[in-house]
Amino acid sequence: MRIGIIFFTLMLITNSNITYANGDTSDESKINLIESEVYSAEPLKEQTKPCIKKEEISALKIRVMRDRMSVSSRNCTETESNLYLKIEDKFKYAFSANNTILEIFFQRIEPNDSEKKMHKFITNIANSASINNTYNKEKFCSDQSELMKEMIKINPKDIAGFAEDNIKIKISNPKLCK
Repeated sequence: MRIGIIFFTLMLITNSNITYANGDTSDESKINLIESEVYSAEPLKEQTKPCIKKEEISALKIRVMRDRMSVSSRNCTETESNLYLKIEDKFKYAFSANNTILEIFFQRIEPNDSEKKMHKFITNIANSASINNTYNKEKFCSDQSELMKEMIKINPKDIAGFAEDNIKIKISNPKLCK
């Protein structure tokens, strides 16, 4: 009997240009959000390998969007701060439902360490947003302000579609569930 090891990685891609401390620029930043191993004492079967569902991808995008707005509310102007508070109030039930989807996702792919992995994911989103804010504050704040002004106009039930249209993430592994 072999021990199966499954690696999965989620990458966050932001559309902001970033200028790094060494002067390099990038059209997109790629941040490792989750990198973990799942060990199994049983031979791996196709149906036991972790996969990601479409609603979980939406939940990840919503969390990325929410956390980037949160960083802008603390680091940009009062306008972003006020917009963020209005968004948190308007979308509180949608955000709560979204967190439930994320918790279930992390429990499914990391049954022994789900809470820690989810917190690491959220921390990495905030760190990525802070890096964007640090190296290109004007563009980061402008982008987030524009996003929040559009988001406040939508119905909370349309949040997944809004995130789909505005947040790009690359998921290299796990594969989409069938």
